[in-house]
Amino acid sequence: MEFIATVGSGLDLIAKRELAFYSLSVSHQYPGKILFSVNDATYKDTASIVSQIVRLRTVERVMLLVSFKELDDSLRQCDNMKEVLKRLCILFLEPNWKLHVADADQLLTNCAKPHSPEPPKKRQKKLIRFRISLRFSGKRWAKLDSARLVRQLGVMLVAQQDGWVVDLKQFDFEIVVHLNNFNLMIAIPLKFNNTPLLADRPYLKHFGLRSTVAAGMAQLAEIQDGEVVLDPMCGVGICLLEAYHVNKRAIYFGADQDSTQLHKCTENISLLHDIETGWPPIFILQSVVGANNLSFRKNVVDVLISDLPFGNKHKPNDGNIADMYRQVVGLMEVLMPRRSVLLVGGDGSGMLEVLPPSFVVQEKCPLDLGQTKATLLVADRASPRPQYE
Repeated sequence: MEFIATVGSGLDLIAKRELAFYSLSVSHQYPGKILFSVNDATYKDTASIVSQIVRLRTVERVMLLVSFKELDDSLRQCDNMKEVLKRLCILFLEPNWKLHVADADQLLTNCAKPHSPEPPKKRQKKLIRFRISLRFSGKRWAKLDSARLVRQLGVMLVAQQDGWVVDLKQFDFEIVVHLNNFNLMIAIPLKFNNTPLLADRPYLKHFGLRSTVAAGMAQLAEIQDGEVVLDPMCGVGICLLEAYHVNKRAIYFGADQDSTQLHKCTENISLLHDIETGWPPIFILQSVVGANNLSFRKNVVDVLISDLPFGNKHKPNDGNIADMYRQVVGLMEVLMPRRSVLLVGGDGSGMLEVLPPSFVVQEKCPLDLGQTKATLLVADRASPRPQYE
């Protein structure tokens, strides 16, 4: 089986590493999309496939790939929209729809209960209800009548497949058609716990940083068993919770000077406790950022992970932000963590200017968070940690 994963801008390389970790083979990569396949020798049934896909934490959604076609020059340069519609319909009907829908049916059945060992039940309904969602990108298709194309695709698929009907609300499958200047992609989104987004976390009552970004930060931290992890500006605890799901055998501390944020963080941790029936090893402290205000012994923290304030209210050239960067660097110099993973606004130059030579930047990943630009910095301690006095 082949799948397509959608990822946030800048998380492509991190998502590819995660896919490789779970033995999922990446075949192609496009901006915001990664095509990958499943090794039949490793995953012998749909239940085992789903059990691995639900572990992915840096991707937004996963879809079963039906078809991926590179558009030839004659189609991309054709000015006759009627001819374009005709040829697109032909490409749409080429796949073996019965086979793909059978695969999607088994996958969706297992997605509803991903940990159930029971085999998927056969479909009892005679009718297969579906709807088609069409998405354009690129100037080439600006004049294309999208509504007409969707209707025509639906009519042709109903005529080709016995027992298929279009239902825009109570549908069994959604067929996503994405057309850009160079290729045509057809896929069927998978739903996990009744939502098509893997990025949705059931244990989050209060939201902050996008969970996929926080998951990418946690994976870059490479947290080991028994290590101490600190987020000095934890907010509602998104980074801590994602790091906990990367390694549940570490110890996590969060601090923040905003008591309202800490209250929300505590509620998120409590909700996770209710879902997993056990308190995670996450401890919350109220404090300001400065190194002298945190009750930690020197050299005791192994990993420092945090998303520093940025966005419209916190410009990279703001004097307060520059001061906060210096405070975080001071904290790093005292605690001397093995690795620091920081998300900062802009191109990260403000943090790089104050980063001491005792830390070496290993990775620098620019991220596009909607209308906000940010940079993910990974810095390792340059020399071995000094011994306790």
